[in-house]
Amino acid sequence: MKKILFSLICVIGINIFTQAQDLKKADEAFEQGSFEVALPVYLAAHKKTPQDPSLNYKIGVCYLKNKDGKEQMKALSFLEVAKTKINDKVPLRVHYYLGRALHLHQRFDDAIKAYNDFAQKAPATDKFQAENKRAIEIAQNAKAIMAKPVKATIANLGKVINSDGSEFAPLISADETILAFTRSAQQATAQEQVMLAQKKDYAWVSISPIDFKLNKNVGTVGLSADGQKMLIYVGEGNNTGNIYSSKKIATGWSAPEKLSSEINSGYLESSASLSPDENVMYFTSDRPGGLGGKDIYKTEKQPDGSWGKPQNLGADINTPYDEDAPFIHPDGKTLFFTSNGHNSIGGTDIFKSTLNAGKWSKPENLGYPINSVFNDGYLVVTANGKKAYFSSDRPEGLGKQDIYSVILPDEKGIALTMVRGRILAGNPPKPVEARIRVVDKETQQVLKYVYNPNPHTGDYLMIFPPGKNYDMIVTAEGYLPYLIAINIPNQVYFQEMYQEIKLEKKLENGKEVGEKITVENNFDPEKESPNNYQGRDLDLYDMMEDIIQSEDSVALNYLLEVLYKNRKIDAKDDGTKPKDNKVQVTYMYADSKGQLKPYKVEEKTIMVMPPIETDDYSVNAGEITLNKSYTAYFESNSAQINERAKKEMLRFVEYMKINSNVNAEILGYASSEGKSENNQKLSENRAKAVYDYFVSQGISKDRLTYKGLGANPSPDPEAAKRQMRRADFRLLQK
Repeated sequence: MKKILFSLICVIGINIFTQAQDLKKADEAFEQGSFEVALPVYLAAHKKTPQDPSLNYKIGVCYLKNKDGKEQMKALSFLEVAKTKINDKVPLRVHYYLGRALHLHQRFDDAIKAYNDFAQKAPATDKFQAENKRAIEIAQNAKAIMAKPVKATIANLGKVINSDGSEFAPLISADETILAFTRSAQQATAQEQVMLAQKKDYAWVSISPIDFKLNKNVGTVGLSADGQKMLIYVGEGNNTGNIYSSKKIATGWSAPEKLSSEINSGYLESSASLSPDENVMYFTSDRPGGLGGKDIYKTEKQPDGSWGKPQNLGADINTPYDEDAPFIHPDGKTLFFTSNGHNSIGGTDIFKSTLNAGKWSKPENLGYPINSVFNDGYLVVTANGKKAYFSSDRPEGLGKQDIYSVILPDEKGIALTMVRGRILAGNPPKPVEARIRVVDKETQQVLKYVYNPNPHTGDYLMIFPPGKNYDMIVTAEGYLPYLIAINIPNQVYFQEMYQEIKLEKKLENGKEVGEKITVENNFDPEKESPNNYQGRDLDLYDMMEDIIQSEDSVALNYLLEVLYKNRKIDAKDDGTKPKDNKVQVTYMYADSKGQLKPYKVEEKTIMVMPPIETDDYSVNAGEITLNKSYTAYFESNSAQINERAKKEMLRFVEYMKINSNVNAEILGYASSEGKSENNQKLSENRAKAVYDYFVSQGISKDRLTYKGLGANPSPDPEAAKRQMRRADFRLLQK
């Protein structure tokens, strides 16, 4: 019996000694910040001594330090026990940590009380006093902002994208067909890797990793609007990392190239975003000379293609805390970023600032529920400004961090025209190497918001700011170059279209005699329709028809292909295609080459075909009817009648000569760009020009009236859909 008792005492002693050793190791891990190592040991000990204040304190802190929001929420009950007995093993900081736990449970008044307890009881020299003061500010921010939630629809992207690990830093192409993100598996030792998802039938599919063959932590940083260039983060150790660039190629993605020393400083450069023209990069760095923590910098591309000296965005954007994950919208002036400064409501929040006259506006917290008391960030916005993707560790997720989509509360959206296109050549049609250049007619500057066709797919994408006129030059290998005049209306809404161009050699008796150009243009009624915007003119659909006839449609194509690349535009009409498709077929014969004219683009001169007629006169076709509006188009900012308009009006003149009991009412229009008084004058001049033409052809003045309406819509609903650079005329019975 004595032997048994002695053995039992030995076993108990060994267990106590082992537990003591385990707790000692756990305490060492706790002090070193290895909370995930210490927590299991503390939880095992807690089962035996659940009311131990010191043990409860350490467990509570371990949970708060976890990166999973669900785990952080568990801290509160342990810290409430710990605060009951403060001694040398339960420091006064328990009040601070209790405040943080209460904040996560949205008990902001109780959190502020706990923070105030720490402020009053802890020494003024305690290094946590500064953090505690900031925590009070954050709790006050949360109380105010969460009391007025914004209208935003948030959805977890689900198990197709998210796992029980971490998914974060989403990147989206402007047309929302490509989603790239960073994934870190559940294991603590797992490396971060870049994942890529494709959209098919409005759902994310084909999730696969991109192997850059670096054997390091690799994360998503930035994606060009057309999805052809990706910026990635590569961890270099010792809390440093650099930004690399990779391009889409036929076999996947090219080997990453490290960006220049102007961007990669030897410190931590963790995120970046390219402007839509790829001439400006916004990136984050903790290099010396900033305002504190990580700051956002801007660098501009130099004439030789290198990056210039970075500029800190200054105190309007950066704070003594961390600013990260900049995203410059395709409009080039709206910046979203992540920060735990400004009026954050807890963790990191997402902010928005706009550039106006060279100055950034005061950052605006996107509000609750987009932001939460947890870590929210890495927001990227679709081109129309209405939908975004972001990552968050909020507790309702599937893992530590998840990716969410959100319909933003700004109903107006961002005013841009996005064109997705595809250019094919040959018979059967295949992708062709082509180049698109767009010139601002006012400044003669080449527009950079153009993403040239991918030679492997023929896909291209373009983004146009509103209220501008452009010349578009399309050159394709083995075919004539074409010039297209594009007028982008000054809309205040987002619009997108799809266009497909097919080039084909025209053969007769086996001999090449010219070219056949087919352009099909689709307006998808499922997408944004200007009809949803009362009081705004529908210029864009007419512009689409104009570009079709310009046969390059480059101006409009740049957006549409990428979004619906899985839908074949030349498929049989089975009800899946947009209804409003227009087809234009043009033949250019061999002798057309004699019509080539010089066009200067920057320092180069290109021989191009003269602009193909782009105005849609289909409204004038058919039998002449009284009380119907017919149209004569003018060049932008001009009241001079061109030869095409004269030809269109001539048959109406002849009709009036035959029918002496018919009069004509003429109404002139102008677009809304510029000053209203100038537009009014231009519309009057256009109406007068049509009036003068009718008179010059023998129509009596007393049978004609004219009036300029400026940018006001036509009283005729059908005519109101046409472009504004026109004059309408109606034939009326006397």
